[in-house]
Amino acid sequence: MTSLPPGVLLINTSWRSDKIVAACDGDLRGALRALMLLNEQLRGSIHYCRSMIASMRYNRPSRI
Repeated sequence: MTSLPPGVLLINTSWRSDKIVAACDGDLRGALRALMLLNEQLRGSIHYCRSMIASMRYNRPSRI
């Protein structure tokens, strides 16, 4: 499984998790490990998005 850079939004992950489980040929430990890695990527994307939103909130020009 390739690693995605932080901030890459994974919109429709249900088909990805199905592919991961299918690729593991019934190995539940392998499927669980792959899904945990996917979860970490999603957490990274959420963290990146939150930090971008926070920086936009503080860096926008003030209204006069």
